Amino acid sequence: MSIPHIFRRKDWFRNFLAKVEWEDDWPVVNPGVGMLEKEICLPGEKDNSMPGELNEVRNYSFKNMTDKKLPLDFMMLRNPQSNDYTIDEQEECLKLPAKAVAIGDNGSPSYVAVRQKHHRFQAETEFLLKAGEKGDRAGIAYLQNSQNYLLAEYGEVGADGYIYVTVCINGTEKILAEKKTEKRGMQILRLSVDQSLAQVWLIRPETEEKS
Repeated sequence: MSIPHIFRRKDWFRNFLAKVEWEDDWPVVNPGVGMLEKEICLPGEKDNSMPGELNEVRNYSFKNMTDKKLPLDFMMLRNPQSNDYTIDEQEECLKLPAKAVAIGDNGSPSYVAVRQKHHRFQAETEFLLKAGEKGDRAGIAYLQNSQNYLLAEYGEVGADGYIYVTVCINGTEKILAEKKTEKRGMQILRLSVDQSLAQVWLIRPETEEKS
């Protein structure tokens, strides 16, 4: 499969995007062409679908996890501590404590992630928010770094639930959407990303209702 790589010429400091295939552990640039091209076709660009190798589905369950440790696929931010999460076998869930630390802060927020391999993917999380303090929220994030990210969060104010969608670009946060919703138990937030386009859905598990 051809994979885009960035090459930089040391004399002119120009960036080139080229197709690369690996043969005998060596990269071959533009096989069959032998030179850089002005235009290239990225994987999935012709038919607006991803190659078969990219149609990977990863589902994570917290059943029968006797060692009480997260799989190696999972990552945490900055300086995680051993008490930053617990795995509850009886409730078959991962529990994250509420912290007064945001993703853009210098501290270590309650954050567990799986590194996505492509800029075209879909991810979702099912969760139950047990609010303790005013302003507690839970949700899903698309994170590039502490200065650039997209957040879809669920929070509760009084008898109502709210969905918040926030984007941060170069360290400046902006609320894109704030929607009042019913205050119920389990929530599902789904994030779909296609290059620079991102969509967020709130799904009710019991009805499959989307909003």
